[in-house]
Amino acid sequence: MFCFTICFTYLLGLYYLFHLLTCSVLSVSVPPERVIVYNALGQSLTPGPLPPVAVGADVVLSCVAIGGRPKPTTQWYIDSIRAPSSEGVLRMERLRRQSLHANVTCSASNTVLAPPVYSNFTVNLY
Repeated sequence: MFCFTICFTYLLGLYYLFHLLTCSVLSVSVPPERVIVYNALGQSLTPGPLPPVAVGADVVLSCVAIGGRPKPTTQWYIDSIRAPSSEGVLRMERLRRQSLHANVTCSASNTVLAPPVYSNFTVNLY
């Protein structure tokens, strides 16, 4: 029994020594809480139908992610197709009749481990 105790204590000591000599990095990701979308005038928009604009008009929308670490990236989608945007800003130029009722979505994420947060809008024309 005495021999077992000494051997076990020795092995346990080596185990802890090994862990002291190794270094582990723990990185923690905090997903974004929500996104806020602003129009060209800087007014925040409520998800749902966008304010009506004339056919041929331009629409500029800005997407801002709230919270999250590391900083989330934002992406725009029009009818589920990724739209080109720059730094969270979507520019829809010279809207045509075909854009009526298009679904516009802003999503933000910072990790594949959590689903993105998003906000949906519908294009409204007159």
